[in-house]
Amino acid sequence: MGSILMQTTRTPLFARGTERVLQQEYVASTAHVSSAQESPAGEGGRGAGEAYRVLGLEGAMRPLSVSEYLSRVVHPDDRARVQQFIQAAEAGDQLPELEYRVVREDGAIRHVRGAAQPTRTPDGTRAGRFQILQDVTDAKVAQHNLESSERRFRHLVENSHDGIVLLSQAGRIQYVSRAVERLLGLSAAELIGR
Repeated sequence: MGSILMQTTRTPLFARGTERVLQQEYVASTAHVSSAQESPAGEGGRGAGEAYRVLGLEGAMRPLSVSEYLSRVVHPDDRARVQQFIQAAEAGDQLPELEYRVVREDGAIRHVRGAAQPTRTPDGTRAGRFQILQDVTDAKVAQHNLESSERRFRHLVENSHDGIVLLSQAGRIQYVSRAVERLLGLSAAELIGR
């Protein structure tokens, strides 16, 4: 099996088209996205160092092998799924995205979304794969916080002794608490939409 991380080259920016490279690096770091092209021989393509930052491997001197990536980086509970994903990608299958957790060397857990797509020559021969790694931790945390807030709000409203009614902008009933049902002697199904 080949390498799965990208090697970061530190060629002077002026030698690579300064403005374009700076734009690409800015976009990658802002969106927390890294991409790389890999050959079938497992030669890590040149890619953004953003993957190393996300994974906490900024000081890495070489790409990690698949087994090193699985054992050192991927969360133990996610290793089997990630290994299946990598094997399918190496077989040349185009795959949907996979979300999983990584454990950085400092112990921090990050949520990432990975995707891989085979690349082919004009005659259809497999030429390698294009892979993307995106840090989705902030989105996961925001989603978790939203769900927690909704649960707290729902618990508060459902257990309140006060009658609570939510109306749409058009003035139609969208929600009634149990207290409203008790006060009016009508079910929520009878009231919603009025």
